[in-house]
Amino acid sequence: MNTKAIDQINNKLKVIPDSLVNDVLQYLEFLYFKNRANEFVLTDEQINLLDKRSETPIGNCVPADKLMANLKNKYSV
Repeated sequence: MNTKAIDQINNKLKVIPDSLVNDVLQYLEFLYFKNRANEFVLTDEQINLLDKRSETPIGNCVPADKLMANLKNKYSV
């Protein structure tokens, strides 16, 4: 990012209401995550593994609340 753009952003941030600061930070984090998300690519092996798991009958899956309880107990969270 060039200096001119950073200066423009800083000038705008100086005059926004405090009530918007959190929204701006969340939006910046979203943009950062959105950009980083494009860098991650699954391998063919990972895709195949996920495809196989998606065919698992729902009765063989652990309910989310039970899974969370087990993790909390295991790791004392």
